[in-house]
Amino acid sequence: MKSFITLISTVAAASITVAAPITTATDFTYCADNSTLKLSGLTFQPDPIVPGQKVCVTVDATLSQPITKGSTIEVAASIFGIQAYSFTMDLCKALSNVNVACPIAQGSSTVNKCITVPKWIPSFTIDIKAHAKNPDGTDIICIKA
Repeated sequence: MKSFITLISTVAAASITVAAPITTATDFTYCADNSTLKLSGLTFQPDPIVPGQKVCVTVDATLSQPITKGSTIEVAASIFGIQAYSFTMDLCKALSNVNVACPIAQGSSTVNKCITVPKWIPSFTIDIKAHAKNPDGTDIICIKA
């Protein structure tokens, strides 16, 4: 479960954070217009992800405002429109799993993370929403996949 949360955080936070249930690298949209983190590249290898196998995620992102300690990420998973799982965690702690330390200065970066996708990841569609915020409530990123 820790590696699953790390991957979600990798894609979502994009340093990063984010998500085994995303089946292809292009299956996401922004859900906040004022995000300070913009993804310029997101690739999975292999694409699509295969449960039980290793996947490597590469995220290219540009951050217009720093990410500070105390930032959080909220992730919710829905199946057939019904919320099946959600959690909120410290974003900096999640990012430490991919060797990114807070505070994170503005600028562009690329982060790579490889994990083994749990075999229990279902083959049907799971909708994910990941929303990261700074301690003052400003949006870092919000994506839906």
